[in-house]
Amino acid sequence: MIKDLFARLSEWLVLNGTEPSAVEWVSTLILSTLMLLALGFLYWLLSSPGARVLNYFVDKTETEPDDIFLSPKIVDALSLLIVAAIGVWLLPALSQYYPEARVWTERGPRVALILAGAHVASLEVRALCIFLRRGNDKRSGVLVLRNVLNTAVFAIAAILCIASLMGKTPMYVLSGIGAMAAILMLVFKDSILGMMAGIRLSLNGMLKEHDWISVPTRGADGRVEDVSLTAVKVRNWDKSIALIPPHSLVSEGFINRERMLDLGVRQLKRSINIDIHSVRHITQREAEKFATEPWYPAGLQGEQPVNLMLFRRWLRHTLLSHPRRAEKQKKHPLQVMARELPATPEGIPVEMFLFIHCPDWEEFEELQADLMDRILASLHRFGLRAHQSPSGADLRSISTEVSLNPALQ
Repeated sequence: MIKDLFARLSEWLVLNGTEPSAVEWVSTLILSTLMLLALGFLYWLLSSPGARVLNYFVDKTETEPDDIFLSPKIVDALSLLIVAAIGVWLLPALSQYYPEARVWTERGPRVALILAGAHVASLEVRALCIFLRRGNDKRSGVLVLRNVLNTAVFAIAAILCIASLMGKTPMYVLSGIGAMAAILMLVFKDSILGMMAGIRLSLNGMLKEHDWISVPTRGADGRVEDVSLTAVKVRNWDKSIALIPPHSLVSEGFINRERMLDLGVRQLKRSINIDIHSVRHITQREAEKFATEPWYPAGLQGEQPVNLMLFRRWLRHTLLSHPRRAEKQKKHPLQVMARELPATPEGIPVEMFLFIHCPDWEEFEELQADLMDRILASLHRFGLRAHQSPSGADLRSISTEVSLNPALQ
């Protein structure tokens, strides 16, 4: 067909006074322009009116997969793929008068067809991930699957493009790549490590999108927004972005706090440093006053209790009676305790553990602050003082008192 068009166009040009030496390039230019215009019109026809008709029938169906796998972007990419396939069939014939250019009129459209096919495949991979995640935004492994499939698609497309441009088979290109494996391992080291780490994280259920993670070594603490082959994107609570290589999460470790939120509980873990000079035995009068309390230990007849011991008993009773305390679960024991740690130069630490039903961060901070205020305000009942390092105002006050009272000098 193309040869007949060339012959008729050449005859028409000669009859209309075109120089015989110019017939070849003029006819080639005219047919090339007409063919490119025809391909452009075909692309417009498929991607605009044709796509609207297809989308109309897709929207009329009640099933969801066709809406995902035949979205407008995918229909547009398929239109481009069809045009590229027709170009592979037609464009080589344009080199009829220039045989030396035939190699490029064959290889160029073939490369365009491969790239168009890779574009369609990448969009279908994205649609597959959307289909897998529908109804469950936290489905584990979907992001890693998307990255692995996209990498495979573009790697195959690159090999096919190189083979087409060289006029060789893909096996020839692969054999050459095998000889450069050491260099490629260095160039794509992060991508390979990230892919393997991402697969491990997903298969073991260690990480998924929207998880709350903390990575102390990287200064990251927030929600996971994206997991790619080279980086895990974390939106910190201060709204900054942290990009962490996936393999560093496996090698260095991280804290995933999402399970805590899945249980609907949060752990309150705080400590108070007690001034060691305020620890003493309570008096008989104080013992009689505390003896009626439900938390007062039994079996202390003849013994003189210590105020710090009674404070710990009261603190544990307070934690156990907290209205938002989470009860113990069969598979997840939730500890409640008030323990005394070894003394330090800053006093004697009394640490408390409590799980409360409050996954909301702001409300949790309010409950925690209210409890700590109540505990600090109750220290005087037991004759205890919280340790506090002297400030500059304290030192100036002592200096002023000494200067005003000669007896202290």
